[in-house]
Amino acid sequence: MTKSPPKATTRGRLVAAAERLFAEKGVVGASLRDITAAADANLAAVNYHFGSKEGLLRAVLEARLGPINQGRLELLDQLGDGPNLTVEALLDAFIRPAVDPRMKPSESFIQLMARIHHTDDPVTAEVLNDLFGPVAARYLGALSELLPTIPRDLLFQRMQFVIGAMIHSLFTKCDHNCQILTPPIAKLDDEAYLAEFVSFCAAGLRHAPQSHNG
Repeated sequence: MTKSPPKATTRGRLVAAAERLFAEKGVVGASLRDITAAADANLAAVNYHFGSKEGLLRAVLEARLGPINQGRLELLDQLGDGPNLTVEALLDAFIRPAVDPRMKPSESFIQLMARIHHTDDPVTAEVLNDLFGPVAARYLGALSELLPTIPRDLLFQRMQFVIGAMIHSLFTKCDHNCQILTPPIAKLDDEAYLAEFVSFCAAGLRHAPQSHNG
């Protein structure tokens, strides 16, 4: 006799419902009552498992970003500080975990990340900074050594461009192929797509700073 799949725990249902509703309505717009109703839970369960709405948001982000960020740090450690450490290798290590099919985020999470990067909510920003801070510091430090002529603040801004392009690429669900043209553009496989994306971003990171005088 086939066993029925185990029922999701209350905590799991709350995380899943919060991810979906935060994506649909925004972190500020989605109320805890909305989330608990969707998860068939109560407000006491949120307080018990997460302590607050901020704690619930942190759990949602950690569930998805934790493995991706761990993968980024592991790949960076494997590169070391020898000849294998190039701008392209660094970008590959940063982007690859996010597009790895084994860790590929859900559609609702990609939508949530797109919302988060366009919000000025200080609580959301604090949670995201806590999760990304250690990874960002490692990668920015390595980039600064590889590109010493580019100001550190500008490198950070350019990495924001990279992240924005990555989120857009995932969010548009183009599957590495654009069908709006006739005839459609030929599809790239995953490795070719990643190589092109890395090459494109590396050129942007290396580009000489623009003069803003006059």
